[in-house]
Amino acid sequence: MCVSARSETATPPAAVSDTSASGSIKRYYDNAGLGRQDGDAIDQLNAFMTKQAHKVWSPDNEDYKVYEMVRQGHVVFKRRCMPLLYFYWATILVGLLRAPSLLFLAGALASTYFYMELYSAVLHIVLDNPAFIKVPGLDQPVFEFLAHHILPVEIAQRRYRDICGDLNVIVGLIFAINLLLFDWMKDGRVMCVVAAGGAMAYLGQFAHRQAHMPPSKVSPFARALQDAGLLVSPHLHRAHHRTYDRGFAILGGWSEGLITTLYHHVVPSQYVWLALFAVMTVFGLAGVVKIYIPAYDAFVAFVQ
Repeated sequence: MCVSARSETATPPAAVSDTSASGSIKRYYDNAGLGRQDGDAIDQLNAFMTKQAHKVWSPDNEDYKVYEMVRQGHVVFKRRCMPLLYFYWATILVGLLRAPSLLFLAGALASTYFYMELYSAVLHIVLDNPAFIKVPGLDQPVFEFLAHHILPVEIAQRRYRDICGDLNVIVGLIFAINLLLFDWMKDGRVMCVVAAGGAMAYLGQFAHRQAHMPPSKVSPFARALQDAGLLVSPHLHRAHHRTYDRGFAILGGWSEGLITTLYHHVVPSQYVWLALFAVMTVFGLAGVVKIYIPAYDAFVAFVQ
């Protein structure tokens, strides 16, 4: 959650340009003068955003809301609870190990991969929308997504575990919902599917981070998956950062055509996307459980 905005007035400098020499809004795709980052870059990234916030005073600037919140004391990049993240990771590992067979595990991973591709796109559409920055519970995530547009390099500068920590709240919420719906700690198959969904969420963070890495820094594993079309390509994700109206999927990117068509021509209402995000957050992974397990049983019965 965001810290409540403090009442604060400040006098803007007499002459500060909000734009680059070319007249376009500044976007920091390279290291933005941050220098080499070998560890915790959060303080330096926040200092950079604070410095930039005191250069942008025009309400006409598309990033004005973000910079105004920074000036009011909101923190963009936060340190998350790492023990909680490690608990989630351990829970996921246990859940995957409870798969009754390798075939069941492979199907669970494939099913949740396809679901998380779609969910990541819907989430991205909602959290990219500045109109939702005042929605309780979405304020900090929207703030962070909009700040990521200003400073795309931040996701490559921060450590992978810090990026995964950004999901602590939503992963905990989805795990809790499915625990209430299924009591999945007692059912190994359900726990495996839920754990696979969690694993795909963190794979999405890996995919997004690798899409922002300089080519020389992309891991061989990530490059192989990008080339195979299993992780979103840097080319597709750069297209999102050029226009913000396409390239919303941040896991594999294969849903680009479908999501972009829906976004532009079928579901133009931002509130429909918000409602869809809420429904998928609460019931989406549960729906995968309800569909996948009977489908798996039917497949096994058919081939036997």
